[in-house]
Amino acid sequence: MGEQKNSKLNRQAKQPYGEPMKGSKKVKNRNHSRQKKGASHDL
Repeated sequence: MGEQKNSKLNRQAKQPYGEPMKGSKKVKNRNHSRQKKGASHDL
């Protein structure tokens, strides 16, 4: 799983600077999903 995450990060870094919003959106979505999981665990 770790390797897959690394490959995704590398892909984002390779993306052209013309569309940096897409990369940031993807990261935000990933962080959101992680936060949701953590919240459910607390409950």
